[in-house]
Amino acid sequence: MKEPCRTCDEREKDFGGYHSQAFKLTGDPTNADPTCAKSPHHHLVEKAIDKSKSKLL
Repeated sequence: MKEPCRTCDEREKDFGGYHSQAFKLTGDPTNADPTCAKSPHHHLVEKAIDKSKSKLL
């Protein structure tokens, strides 16, 4: 498990998140789940949300 998951105080609850989402969004299933705010890839989720909101307008 990569950082920030390796030393995260939430890892006992979420087990490092969903690795399938990490793979789908980053191409590497060992990355932190991008839906987690602590993930260095969280910006990908925020970008997708912003994009979907702009399509609704």
